Amino acid sequence: MSAPHLTERWRLLRLTAKLGRPGKRGRSMSRLGLRKPARPVDAFLLVPSDLRTPDPGVATEFRQGEVEFAGETVRFGRQSPFRVAGAGPFWQNELQGFGWLRDLAAANDLEMARQLVAEWLEHCSPPDGRAWTPEIVSRRIVSLLSQAGFLLEDAETQFFGAVTSSLALQMQVLAATHRRARPGLPHLQCLLAMLLADLTIADRDEPRESSEKLVLAEIGSQILPDGGHVSRNPRVLLELLLDLLPLRRCYAAREMETPPALDKAMQQMLLHLRTMRLGDGTLGRFNGMGLVRADELSTVLAFDSISSPLPRELPASGYVRFERGQTVVLMDCGSPPPLELAGQAQAGCLSFEMSDGPRAILVNCGYPGSGRSLERPVARATASHNTLSLNGQSSSRFVTSRSIQRLCGDAVLAGPAQVSFRFMEHNGSHAFEAWHDGYAQASQLVHTRRLEVSPDGSRLDGQDRLGPRRGVLRLGRDLPFAIHFHLAPGIGAAMDSLAGNRFVTLNVAEGPGWRLSAAGADIEIAASHRYGTTAPGQPSLQILLRATCPGEATVTWTLERHSD
Repeated sequence: MSAPHLTERWRLLRLTAKLGRPGKRGRSMSRLGLRKPARPVDAFLLVPSDLRTPDPGVATEFRQGEVEFAGETVRFGRQSPFRVAGAGPFWQNELQGFGWLRDLAAANDLEMARQLVAEWLEHCSPPDGRAWTPEIVSRRIVSLLSQAGFLLEDAETQFFGAVTSSLALQMQVLAATHRRARPGLPHLQCLLAMLLADLTIADRDEPRESSEKLVLAEIGSQILPDGGHVSRNPRVLLELLLDLLPLRRCYAAREMETPPALDKAMQQMLLHLRTMRLGDGTLGRFNGMGLVRADELSTVLAFDSISSPLPRELPASGYVRFERGQTVVLMDCGSPPPLELAGQAQAGCLSFEMSDGPRAILVNCGYPGSGRSLERPVARATASHNTLSLNGQSSSRFVTSRSIQRLCGDAVLAGPAQVSFRFMEHNGSHAFEAWHDGYAQASQLVHTRRLEVSPDGSRLDGQDRLGPRRGVLRLGRDLPFAIHFHLAPGIGAAMDSLAGNRFVTLNVAEGPGWRLSAAGADIEIAASHRYGTTAPGQPSLQILLRATCPGEATVTWTLERHSD
């Protein structure tokens, strides 16, 4: 990682001024100046659905006084978890967001749910601190609304009044502070929580019109024409749809029309998610995408009632998909997202993933889950993707400013300024060529990649080239480079040779294997890691093609299915 250039420093200063100084967003809650009393919550018109998958085992953990959130286990014994000291921020976020209400509802543990809510009301009610940052308030409001039937039905008058009074205050605080939320998904989720409350609570037609306008404006700025999110993170779409689809049900239950722009955006997002799926049903691991729960993805995609054909490119998002026979290839052909939304972006330009029928063959290493921040620099590096890395460097540079990291993560500052791609047809094969200039500033070299899939999908031919944009270049020294092929879980690899030519055989459980051969580089099998959960990265394998570039170099490789 390197220090920002002068122009990048100016961008950082502007961003810091826009978002506010770190630590101020929570502490300033007590100075909101809420002069009017909160609009009371007198009655619920309906209870919205919760599409996120519950974990009934959380109820047992609470009763045992030891709960795991975001990969961290905190023991609090008989004291309230809201008074525990030393818990990490991700654990605290999960606790304060009340997502555990769905887990306790699944376990039918009403006693524990009401006890925990009562403890929160006792210890965390003043609008100050972490519990009252807009991102956390929005998640807590959604949780309370979605589980209101479970939590409040036949509740004692005092408990019911305390919860609804707190809910009214939280809605008032969120309306006053949502602009302080982090940009991107957190801010949009704040607006969606406001709209959900206005749809489900009685006598809120006037604020509903206002929150609806805010949601539509933010959807318009964050959702790209091809249905992708401006952060280029496929997981963001899944999270948004888990909130948007219950919202659409609320409109239907109120016999109101879903705003056409909102309905259209959801259909585009659903198509985008289907396009970003490999044959095994997983989403491509690009730009912050780790593992997702298959049941949540299936739940969301079940709402896609339009069976339109999948596009071969998502130009606004910078992804392409080509499919022949049973073979599916997804490829990242985009530049980094805007600075304030690049906290999870990865340096994987021109990386690809591939599946054969229901089996993933090659996948990127993924993105670590909450609480695994020490693993993120490695997971985000170019070497953790199925593409070429030059001289041990990444094709994008990452911020080193601590203030910006607190605000929006390790934001990408400078990556490929130019990325271009085109499709071609060659003898019935599906051919594709792309290039990026991510290494041009440091070495004057441009990376060009060409992929060609045979008509039946049994063969993938690739060519990776390093060279100047034009003319002839002779570097002062030869630069080493490596082309990475990270294997999907369950794929074995072994070195083989035939007539003196070395290649790697990929062993696929319950399916045909593949062979990778190359010309212009040495081939070897090396260690890799798989990221995507709150657990440490899991060991895996990769194939490396190693060579050096004196000013221009070309490596050709072939991945071919075999049934031996």
